[in-house]
Amino acid sequence: MKKRFLGRLTAVVAAGLLTVAALGLNVFAAGTGNAEGNVSFEKTLDMTGAEGASVPDITFEWEIVPGNGVAAADSNPEILAGVGQPVVSAVTYSHTDSVSDLIRTASVDFSNVTFPAPGIYRYMITEKASQNADVTNDDNAVRYLDIYVENGTEANTYVIRHSVLLTEAAIPGLDGKYGDGRSGKSSGYENSYETYSLTLRKEVTGSMGNKGREFDFTVEFTGPANASFTYGDERISLDGQGKASVTGVRLADSESAEITGIPSTVTYKITENIASTEGYTTSYQINDGTVSDGTATGNQTMGKTDNTVTFTNNKEAVTPTGIFMNLVPYVLMVVLAAAAAFLLLRRRNRA
Repeated sequence: MKKRFLGRLTAVVAAGLLTVAALGLNVFAAGTGNAEGNVSFEKTLDMTGAEGASVPDITFEWEIVPGNGVAAADSNPEILAGVGQPVVSAVTYSHTDSVSDLIRTASVDFSNVTFPAPGIYRYMITEKASQNADVTNDDNAVRYLDIYVENGTEANTYVIRHSVLLTEAAIPGLDGKYGDGRSGKSSGYENSYETYSLTLRKEVTGSMGNKGREFDFTVEFTGPANASFTYGDERISLDGQGKASVTGVRLADSESAEITGIPSTVTYKITENIASTEGYTTSYQINDGTVSDGTATGNQTMGKTDNTVTFTNNKEAVTPTGIFMNLVPYVLMVVLAAAAAFLLLRRRNRA
């Protein structure tokens, strides 16, 4: 009796597990053609144009709505307009992420969707605009998601067996192929992140300019909190208030220093630490702009371009005008004495 009860209990538990498993395939669907029922797509952040930068703090989001249905024909199956309101999970990147790991997975949750019958259901997914000025969204913001729904193991239950993500509203043939089997299919979205560089150059001019001397600079930055960029082997990280400074930048004539990976929204200020008593006249030029006098640039915004700031120190030789003026009275006395002697000798010669 006891063995018979245990056997029945085991059978009930097993049946329950099978039912849960079958329903589970319908609950969380995400992906591109995953036969296990998961529906998801890839999100890639391309940082090849952001050398020296950290991964930006950014979140990508999508909107999903039912697509248009397509009637059945001799060459294609029926495609039904999507039903219910599935949800696409957001994908988040952080400044703590590694630049070598930039592929994420966005899941499509169908847990609140009830399919009325088996079939191919089409949805349209649109990527929302990025809030980061240096991130360029995928060239094609729209994808089409076809969900293949089949009968479940229990009556009146359905499961997602396959899904296909498309770059256009392609129509499959009766053999299940979209075009040649490859065209139009997509693995997901790819966005790019681009940053810029700041180059500081030093020039020393004038007959008294010391070209072998290293002049000292400080560079101050303000920008997105926690963003970071690179100066040589040094990582420059903006703090929680979005501020950082680089000290001890020392350059001699014709030398330069480069800082890479700077977002376009960052502002910088470069100051040459030199005393006016040293006799140099200092000026600076930003890119090909106007030459300005002074030892500090003031706050400048990077913008979507590489910036080059050239500081020029000029020092000319000083003419010893003070010594010359002190000798003038004596020179005049000698000239007058010579003139008087000349006149006196001339008179004597006449006599």
